[in-house]
Amino acid sequence: MIRKMEERRMSSLDHHWAVPKQKGSQDSKDGDGEVVTKNKDDSCHLSAAIAEGLDEQEGNENLVKSSCHDSGIDIRDADQPPLPPIIPCTKKRRLTKNADYDLTVRADADYMIAATAIDCDKTEPHVTVIARDTDIVAILIANATDDTGITVTKPGTQTTADEVFNIRAIRRHLARQGLLECVLFGHAMSGCDTTSAIHMKGKLTLWDTLKKSQALRRLAELFNDLHVDRGDIGEAGEKIMMSLYPSERVSSGQCVVHTMDDLREVLYRERTEKTKLPDLSTLPSTSDAAAQHCYRVYLQVQQWLGNDLDPTAWGWRAENGTLTPIPTTKPAVPPELQKRLSCKCSPLGCRVSCPCRKRGDVCGPWCAKCKGETCTNTIEGPEDWGTLLD
Repeated sequence: MIRKMEERRMSSLDHHWAVPKQKGSQDSKDGDGEVVTKNKDDSCHLSAAIAEGLDEQEGNENLVKSSCHDSGIDIRDADQPPLPPIIPCTKKRRLTKNADYDLTVRADADYMIAATAIDCDKTEPHVTVIARDTDIVAILIANATDDTGITVTKPGTQTTADEVFNIRAIRRHLARQGLLECVLFGHAMSGCDTTSAIHMKGKLTLWDTLKKSQALRRLAELFNDLHVDRGDIGEAGEKIMMSLYPSERVSSGQCVVHTMDDLREVLYRERTEKTKLPDLSTLPSTSDAAAQHCYRVYLQVQQWLGNDLDPTAWGWRAENGTLTPIPTTKPAVPPELQKRLSCKCSPLGCRVSCPCRKRGDVCGPWCAKCKGETCTNTIEGPEDWGTLLD
């Protein structure tokens, strides 16, 4: 009974912010609030503290977010003596200390932190957000005003100094390059906390590609539109992703490609001409897989803009109360190819004489009897099939 009561009490503290309202001296960094929880489902629940008045003459405010780790919640007012280091949660220590009130968030707290900083920016000349999460920087760049006084400080380590990001200066620099409206898209498309990433195509590659093409930047700006059609999102995202994979034949005009599937075939032919064993993982994803990724990117961009959409309509499925990304809606292997590759060995067979084993392949769901589950020529876990065959 006591254990169940404790579990209910602990769950009620998830998704918390702590916001102290008293002002105090900021001569040291001991006034930084820290937040902290990570539950058994490995989902991060963040807390943050606002400690007002870094400089009373300037009217600074601090909005503090720490990284997620297994700890108790420890929020401190700046004018109080420092508390002992944060220790792991125990049954007797699961409280948000020294906080005047809490804010509860339903999901990731990044947008709430950025929105709170923007609200403070309306009345205070300077607001400092202390955070290690790049998502917060991107959200502030996209949503802050041109005359904002917000800065973001990324705490350093024992070997690195603190990093300070001036949101107003960054916005002006990106606006001159025509990239300001592409910030959220670029960050989400190349991979963030909640979206998949493009294999071997990082943020710099995508950013450089957008810099060179105004047409691609206009396609990226569609992701900021709340009322855009779902098909337009998939088409725009696919064109941008295709631009990340240069092809000699396409650039020379020898062939024309319209989809990711077309580009996959062209690049495969080019690479097999140069080597007998090309790295298939470097090929573009299929058109359908790319569309699902673009849907998730659009959903994340809209959430960062403060719009609440249905995740199941944008690249996610609900399974047992949990959202799971949809990798693709099409079979990993075409049916006609499955018939040629499949074996008909006994369910517990697939040994030396197995056709799949002779080719150096593993059995899979397309095999007639073993289904890649009961034989000795398989891999671990059905989740690995998509990686193997993509």
